[in-house]
Amino acid sequence: MKTQTATVFLAAGLLSACSAPVPPQTPTAPSASASAVQAIDADCPSGTVEWGKVSSRPVIVAISEKYRAPAGNFMRIPLKTVAEVRTSFTADRVVGRMAPDLLRSFSRKTGDELGAMETAYTDFDTVDEFSPNGEVTGVSYEGVRVYTGDFTYRCAGGSPVAHGRLSAWGTGLRGSVSCNPKLKQPLSAALARRMRCG
Repeated sequence: MKTQTATVFLAAGLLSACSAPVPPQTPTAPSASASAVQAIDADCPSGTVEWGKVSSRPVIVAISEKYRAPAGNFMRIPLKTVAEVRTSFTADRVVGRMAPDLLRSFSRKTGDELGAMETAYTDFDTVDEFSPNGEVTGVSYEGVRVYTGDFTYRCAGGSPVAHGRLSAWGTGLRGSVSCNPKLKQPLSAALARRMRCG
């Protein structure tokens, strides 16, 4: 799992964070749960995946309280969990090796290293901060990029046998943000600022 780490030097009126442009939210997934549907069609050992709509967005999973960073001081900032992100899929039918086939195909589609099926993103605890040039009020956060894709799964040489949606976490997004509303920030940092700075 990769983590994009923001530059954690806090400067008076300037703070940097890593993120990327984010498409709109995705629609609601099918109601059938992969873990609740018994695997069938053992004669379909593997298959191919066709992807429909694929989108991504940042999710803040842990965030600090608002703090004041004195000039020239290191601070270890504790983070509080605010959301859980898990790699999982829903489908109208589960066949053969659908789960590993989906994850492998989706990783190629997104170009990201995705979290294993049915695992949660937990790579966070504290963040170290340093403000070299002046006192800054801000928040620190840990986030992750979440990908969602609609799929059709086919057994080798066969017709469609399953339709569903996969959600998976990928690159971590770690950073800090000033509470100064006049500073332009990437979306993940802007989300964190709205959550804590008021």
